Amino acid sequence: PWAYSASLIADAKVLHHRSQADLDRFRALQRRVDELTRPECRPLMLRKAMERFRVLLSELGLLRIALSDGDATSAVAAGWRLHSEAVNCLALANQAHFSRGLGRCLPQVLELPRRPEDLETMLLGLAMPAGSDEMLAHGERLALAIRELLLNMQAETVRPVTPQEAFCDYY
Repeated sequence: PWAYSASLIADAKVLHHRSQADLDRFRALQRRVDELTRPECRPLMLRKAMERFRVLLSELGLLRIALSDGDATSAVAAGWRLHSEAVNCLALANQAHFSRGLGRCLPQVLELPRRPEDLETMLLGLAMPAGSDEMLAHGERLALAIRELLLNMQAETVRPVTPQEAFCDYY
């Protein structure tokens, strides 16, 4: 996911390259990652976050199915995938990436400027739940909180249009 892979590119130091073309391609990729963290790319990154939110919802569905089947192993796996997708959605929406993996990025996630309230409790409730009901409750609260955050951020980026602009090509 973007949350972790972007750092592998952005923070990388080239120690060896086969050709100048390889180095140029890699440098262009680093510039693209940097470009995606700039304000002018906010609508694009927000769209990407909305696309990943669908994956988050599918993981929530898999968590529900695993819990209803009493399959603890699948529930834990779905909980971690839901946790990872939630972090990825927030990273995309905030145009940020993390230098550490999923297990150690929590301090960076909690420093994001736009995040749901009580994010730490929800993430930890998914990662280390006291029981299956708590795990599902935290997963559902997290999904709803991220949905609300994404919708609010989307509303901030929408530019008002006149009726003439909206219906320009329809008549």
